[in-house]
Amino acid sequence: MKNGKLIFLLLLIPLLDGCPTVPVPDGDDLDAPRLTLKVLDSPGSPTFFAPGNNLGTCAKVRDLPANLILSANDSGGVASFSVNIFGGKSLDVIVEPEGTDYEVIRDTESKTETLTFRPDPPFRMVQPSLVVTMHVDEGFDSVIPAVSASAIDESGNRRELSGIDLRKLGVGLAVCP
Repeated sequence: MKNGKLIFLLLLIPLLDGCPTVPVPDGDDLDAPRLTLKVLDSPGSPTFFAPGNNLGTCAKVRDLPANLILSANDSGGVASFSVNIFGGKSLDVIVEPEGTDYEVIRDTESKTETLTFRPDPPFRMVQPSLVVTMHVDEGFDSVIPAVSASAIDESGNRRELSGIDLRKLGVGLAVCP
């Protein structure tokens, strides 16, 4: 593990002000959550967004495990946030707000790992943001890891971030659009 980068990730979370809860907003929530994936081990640290056109894209990483920051944001409250890793596995998962429950399901047949985060805000409050930092490493032979995400807000609106391949620089096809 790269200690300097882990320390950076640990220092980043307090700057997010603990992802505080807010009162349930008035009115109808018609907008789906916004999703962000930032790849720290890639030249230029590319950031991918949903909504956005990320289909068929990748990030060239210096090495695996790769350091990622993912977030889901919705003013009406994030009900659940899932991160899917195809061909890899998660390591050193940190979620903010602290104490957010999550489960990990690893399916060796489909070569996937799914992490599902569910905040538990106090009564009459919502959690507008979830932030996850993690390392993603190879998990299966000769499979390029890919990461996708999805979130559902408290009103049932759903958003997905298409799969982003994590390709090692100098190995095979490290070509990204």
